[in-house]
Amino acid sequence: MSRVLRNKSIGLNNDKCPIVMIVIWSVFVLFFQSKNSPLYVLNDWVDLNVFLTIGKSWANGLIPYRDLFEQKGPTLFFVFYLISKIKASYVMIYLVEVVFFSFSLFFLYKIARFYYEKLASLFFVFLCSVILTLTPYFDRGGSAEELAYPFIIYSIYLLFVFYHEEFVSDSQWLKLGLSFAWVFWSKYTLIGVFIAVIIGIVIDLMLQKNYRRMIEVILYTSLGFILLTSIVVVYFYFQGAIKSLYFAYFYSNIKLYPNDNGGTIIGKIVNAFIIFFNQLKKNEIVFMTMIIGSYQLVMNHHIFKNKGLMLNYFFALSSMIVTTFFGGKSYDYYLLSILPIMCVALLPLIKNFNQTQFTNFHLMISALLTLLMIIGINGRLTESKLFPNNQTISLDGRSTKPAQQIFSEIINKEKNPTLLNYGSIDMGLYQAADILPSNYYFQRVNISNEKMPQIMNEQKQVVEEQKVMFVVIRLPKKHKKEDIPEIIRNNYQLVKKHDQFFVKPWSYYLYQSNDSYHK
Repeated sequence: MSRVLRNKSIGLNNDKCPIVMIVIWSVFVLFFQSKNSPLYVLNDWVDLNVFLTIGKSWANGLIPYRDLFEQKGPTLFFVFYLISKIKASYVMIYLVEVVFFSFSLFFLYKIARFYYEKLASLFFVFLCSVILTLTPYFDRGGSAEELAYPFIIYSIYLLFVFYHEEFVSDSQWLKLGLSFAWVFWSKYTLIGVFIAVIIGIVIDLMLQKNYRRMIEVILYTSLGFILLTSIVVVYFYFQGAIKSLYFAYFYSNIKLYPNDNGGTIIGKIVNAFIIFFNQLKKNEIVFMTMIIGSYQLVMNHHIFKNKGLMLNYFFALSSMIVTTFFGGKSYDYYLLSILPIMCVALLPLIKNFNQTQFTNFHLMISALLTLLMIIGINGRLTESKLFPNNQTISLDGRSTKPAQQIFSEIINKEKNPTLLNYGSIDMGLYQAADILPSNYYFQRVNISNEKMPQIMNEQKQVVEEQKVMFVVIRLPKKHKKEDIPEIIRNNYQLVKKHDQFFVKPWSYYLYQSNDSYHK
């Protein structure tokens, strides 16, 4: 029996089999880890709901930045635009996540294949999945960082190709340039790895005096970057949105969003590493992987046989840390952009498995145990349908529906309802009620009122003039009645209140305008 399992059970001699296994593995991992999957009632993460609202609005004729304000980049919104063209739902986002995650794991598998056989390389992929979906960094699924995984890992993969095969095709350099541009126009703080990989390889070729190849690398990566950038710029230019794109994506992110600590450039770089290590300490698995794995990478010449590969890998890692945390902000999910690079630190740990009689049977048992570990350390599983009365649905445990669903049922009883998400980031009611925003600042982003007063000025005007039929607002559970803005209490009637948990206990309020309420 063991001989059959060793030689024939899952047919790993077939080159397509690892790909199929990676896709199936991604389906299972994200089914438990992503709140977009059918295992969950909804994804209550505010950022994800912003992306979906923008994508759905774009698919229905509203142009990002020109008609709706948001700070993330157009290629990220384009993913949600395509999702909305098919079906604007959390499950569709989950399926797209599976595709992106599968590509990410495939490139990690290709990196491992430089050192190990197929079975050990697949085991490496399983372990990487633990790192890539860890709580609290993964944070419910659908982040810009998660959707950048395949592009980030592809750049690291090309680094390994360059030093192992000594040849990277022109089309691969072109794809690197396209990947660079895609991430730049998604969330430009994630570009550190691309800058480092390109600069590192160019310097290496220059030291080799291989000037022709050096020029080709610069030419094709630049061509890829310029090609996608031109498409973005031309599209928004003809939509009359180029100035709005500049203000929302560049100016507000550079000048208005970061922490203004007044530090020097060197000080901000040092602070970026401080933030990074503080984030690492939040999870023992990541911390030990980084420390022990990095030590093994340096001391064990099995992986970094070439000093150029080692130097450029750590250059890429350091560059990503700097660009990610340079602004001084420190959200848990920011670390996601660095985790794919850190996965390389797991490679030395696979060496012993490659040397033993690691069979298909062992691989299947390892996959099962790894999946159980992923499920066991998942901090979100108690928010799933397996626990129908959990606090993310209702604090008192008496409701089986969250505020978003309860409120949407009330809203959709009206003809042509309109909605404003007042004073906070998108709570998911636009999606739940299937309503497109009707005003520019349809939510409040994480920029202070002092730096960007026009957001709340417009929202207050919308409420005062009763331009929308419904207003949704949330406040911390322990609050006073007076904390609800007087402008809302004067112009709108309370329709429904619901308490539920999101990071902390909240009270959600749905108000209906006086004009429509008394009809």
